[in-house]
Amino acid sequence: MNNIGLILSIVIGIGYCFLTISNSSRQKDKYYYKLFNEKIFSIHIIGALLIGTFGLWRVINFDNREFFYFNPLIYLMLLRLLNYLSLFIYKRPLILATRWDSPPKGKNGIKFFDKCMLFLLLLIPTGVSLFLLKLILEGV
Repeated sequence: MNNIGLILSIVIGIGYCFLTISNSSRQKDKYYYKLFNEKIFSIHIIGALLIGTFGLWRVINFDNREFFYFNPLIYLMLLRLLNYLSLFIYKRPLILATRWDSPPKGKNGIKFFDKCMLFLLLLIPTGVSLFLLKLILEGV
């Protein structure tokens, strides 16, 4: 029963990232694509800040293994940064395609950059969350 907080933080932290990427096989229908809209992104960033604040309270007061609450906030900031990078390099939004998707082909289709960014979007939030946990524990 002591691990329920840890399990909940994993479901929220990693589940949010995974569900925004894998909810449809068409790129335009994927939820991460809607996050490029400023209004929707603002709502999600506020929600991620609230979840991160709750996670900070949980890490400081209860169980320091619940660092996954920071993942949605880091994921959203990284997604926005990588999208701007993709717009700068390829003049199109970032394409996050899993192996079951049918990504666009041709000149504006999926590139090696997009495949690498998908991997980084799933890996970096957890690494940064661990780093934040270390900083919090050293400061407390």
